[in-house]
Amino acid sequence: MLIPFHVWFLESVSLETFICYADGASHSTQNPYFATWAIFSLNEELVCMQGICIGCSTNNIDEYIVVVKLLYDAIAHGIRRLIVRL
Repeated sequence: MLIPFHVWFLESVSLETFICYADGASHSTQNPYFATWAIFSLNEELVCMQGICIGCSTNNIDEYIVVVKLLYDAIAHGIRRLIVRL
């Protein structure tokens, strides 16, 4: 008997919701931008916390990059439901 892939996939993935806080920071446009994020479970346990230096950038690009990076990190941890707070 064959089990369709999507049914097996849904059973193997946790649908627990996680909360992520993310932000970027720089003193001015001539200084390097930094982006950080932290992912927590709903019972406030820290799952992961990361940060990167983006280099000279703008605030909009910084915010976009931090969301992309945290989504990669969430997928790497097997997280499929995420509330992002910037």
